[in-house]
Amino acid sequence: MRNASVETRSGMVRGAVEQDLVVLRGVPFGAAPADSRRFEPPAREESWTGVREACVAGPAAPQRGSMVMRMLGLDDVAQDEDCLALQIWTPGLDARRRPVLVWLHGGGFTSGAGSLPVFDGARLARRGDVVVVNVNYRLGALGFLDLGQPEL
Repeated sequence: MRNASVETRSGMVRGAVEQDLVVLRGVPFGAAPADSRRFEPPAREESWTGVREACVAGPAAPQRGSMVMRMLGLDDVAQDEDCLALQIWTPGLDARRRPVLVWLHGGGFTSGAGSLPVFDGARLARRGDVVVVNVNYRLGALGFLDLGQPEL
């Protein structure tokens, strides 16, 4: 399998060339929302030096198992609070301008992950000559609980 490297705002990432697509998995788009950042607004990911491997999907956000996930055989997915990651499929790394389709998975803001195999973006990227981006984001109270002071 061939590799492909891309410069991001935070550093280089190396993904894979799968058939006719460049695929990047687990590309961070925010700082780990854990520990002191657990209930804070999102923060930009930290830069890195060297080349970061981007061949493995990022973990799903912590969540309770759901009946739908069990029925689909997807209930054994890695979970971690450090879940802010993208999966990207593109037909090329050339200068060609392509539409970008961003997929935010369903699940009532309490379950799911863009990195699940059922949301693989290869077919869409190939068929539509588009860049497909799947997003893993915070879920439940870790993502949507507002601890701010109410305004009077």
